[in-house]
Amino acid sequence: MTSVRNDRMTAYAFYRVELDRADGTTAVEFRKRRKATTAKGMSRQHDNVVNSVIEEIRYYKIEGWKRLTVTRVPASEVTAPYARLG
Repeated sequence: MTSVRNDRMTAYAFYRVELDRADGTTAVEFRKRRKATTAKGMSRQHDNVVNSVIEEIRYYKIEGWKRLTVTRVPASEVTAPYARLG
């Protein structure tokens, strides 16, 4: 008997967090969360990711940023930007 959650990548949702700075540079990082099963849960999870990033910005007193973008991305996109940065 196979498990429904056999594939580990489908059990998680991935978020791309982009922080645009005033000097024109962009910091990109990825977050991994358990996948929500409902639309309301997905919206709540997105809000939680945004709020956790904002808390970290305040905690570490990061200054000079002008835009925060959080988008949900497929698992295949998580490693792709690191290969391009080289």
